[in-house]
Amino acid sequence: MSVWCTKQHTERSFVRIEAACEKAPPSTDVLMAKTTASASSAAYKEQIYAAVAGAEELPDGPVRLELSFAVGPGRNWLNLWKQTIDSLDPILGRTCPDRPWHPRDDRITELGMHVTVCGDAGNDVTVAITASQAPQVEHTSGDCFSSSIRAEIEQILIDHPRTRYAKVLLGMRRGLTDAEMADEAVKAGEPINAESVGDVRRVVRLSLDDQLVPAASDAAGQAGLYRELLNYPRSPGLTQHINTKLAKLRARDPKIPLTPLGHVHLGATGASKPAKPESVCPDCFMVHAGECP
Repeated sequence: MSVWCTKQHTERSFVRIEAACEKAPPSTDVLMAKTTASASSAAYKEQIYAAVAGAEELPDGPVRLELSFAVGPGRNWLNLWKQTIDSLDPILGRTCPDRPWHPRDDRITELGMHVTVCGDAGNDVTVAITASQAPQVEHTSGDCFSSSIRAEIEQILIDHPRTRYAKVLLGMRRGLTDAEMADEAVKAGEPINAESVGDVRRVVRLSLDDQLVPAASDAAGQAGLYRELLNYPRSPGLTQHINTKLAKLRARDPKIPLTPLGHVHLGATGASKPAKPESVCPDCFMVHAGECP
């Protein structure tokens, strides 16, 4: 079992549940700790601390931490994670020099916790610990595109699978090829060819990797993904990210609207009648009903 948590300043929280999948081993050093003590005892913390005492404290800034527990059938791993983190002040730093078991755990912005049950482990607990500075993708402007923004984009699309962007993303998550997605679309009454699916896949990947499409002719297609996000509640950070991307794409194609995306469909045929053109308020340049608020 694996559990991942992220932390950010936002007005929105979400939970995602999916099948666990195998990933490459961490690129940073893995520290191994072993204890047989009760998780509620000081001995548990002392044994974990002894295993990481020689580790170098991470520089100031956000931290990505993974804890992998191997436990016996009788151990409840849910009461192990906090006690383990409380023992990691050699890595995280200490809030006060004279206060043991109070690490600077507020720095943790990405936390992964994994468990394997070993039939012969008895009361032994083995913990693999890896910690590093939280990864960030740099904007050309020098701002940071966090993994939480990417996760929020994915979650909005998955929660509202009405567009080709969302449907192709769902297909990507299932490991489908372009041809397989095209076949499913035909059966759903939204005919599209594999080449077009590939074009949408490229737009989705570039957007999730915080990159713009290289060709100006593709700018409107990528803008559609960001305009779709405007239809739903989102964090202030994502709103700023969307506005920045739309401004850059509109610089390439001045015809790109800055309004939420209207009716769309996956294929090129079988669509319902197009939605009535959106009316943009001349005062606030937004779409709304009635007088300008």
